[in-house]
Amino acid sequence: MFKRVVWPVLFISSLVLSVVFIGGLVASLIITSAQERIDETPAQEKQQTGKPMVTQEDDYYELLLIGDSMAMGIGDEFGRNLGERYVELTKNETDVIEWKVVNLSVPGSQTNDWVRLLQDDFYVDSLRTADLIFLSIGGNNIKEIYQEESVAGLMEYEEVLNDYLSEIQTIMNAINELNTDTQVVFIGLYNPYGASIGEQKIQLLLEWNHETQLRVDEKVNRVYVPLYDLFKYHQDTYLFLDDFHPNEEGYDAIANRIYEVVGKLK
Repeated sequence: MFKRVVWPVLFISSLVLSVVFIGGLVASLIITSAQERIDETPAQEKQQTGKPMVTQEDDYYELLLIGDSMAMGIGDEFGRNLGERYVELTKNETDVIEWKVVNLSVPGSQTNDWVRLLQDDFYVDSLRTADLIFLSIGGNNIKEIYQEESVAGLMEYEEVLNDYLSEIQTIMNAINELNTDTQVVFIGLYNPYGASIGEQKIQLLLEWNHETQLRVDEKVNRVYVPLYDLFKYHQDTYLFLDDFHPNEEGYDAIANRIYEVVGKLK
């Protein structure tokens, strides 16, 4: 009698447990499959649209400063560079544009230094993302000729100038290959020594600036900003204590000249 009761009960219990297990397994598979479809949806949609996600970095213009100590802002008592001054001038007109100023200048650098630096991935990446570039270079190339008093130094001028112009061409071509849309502002040279260097050297500087401007202006989206006349009559008020770099007032004058020539970006 006992066996007759127990075995049917065990059979029914086993059957119920089997049904519950199978039902749970099916439900688990359905949930897992649904979750996989949910996880895959964003990737599928991204692949179909082909559009990257928009980040906050897409909302600003990038101003890149490259070149020598003047691009760096050496001599400014408050540590502000030309890029920051230019941005301040543009914001006086409108605050719609957000700016990011990146200063990668190297004090003491010459054009041959930047021919080498523009092959470095770090600088290449910066050039590719820049919307506007301020380039100040050449002062250290001609500085030795300024300070040379012998005739031999003046005879070397043509060789120094030709090397400089060739390297300027290389720099401009490198920028153009990396970023055809960016606007490049090439900042010309001023005479920090005044009449004391003599008329002959002043004429060499004027020729240097003229030849530079010819190379810059022949490129699209390239503009040359002259400074010689700006400092000619304000040497005492625009120069720092070292009588070489601009001071705060000098940098303000340069930034205003750039803004006069370039205006606002786009």
